[in-house]
Amino acid sequence: MKIEGERSKRYGVAYGGDTVGSWDTAKEALDEYRKYERLIRPVTDRAKKYSYTFRDGRKEITLEQLMRAAKVDG
Repeated sequence: MKIEGERSKRYGVAYGGDTVGSWDTAKEALDEYRKYERLIRPVTDRAKKYSYTFRDGRKEITLEQLMRAAKVDG
């Protein structure tokens, strides 16, 4: 049950402070991060001046932690 005003997406990815997106599962977040890194980031930031941040709820996590969580999610 969704509570009004509550975010339903658990995993988030941001690049250079800008939100890439939020997803329900780590697998979705990892897939979309890879797509963004392959298709969008090379166009918007060729020099790769910025970095990614990954979130699990309100907690910041590493890419490695996201990858481990994605394997658990299936």
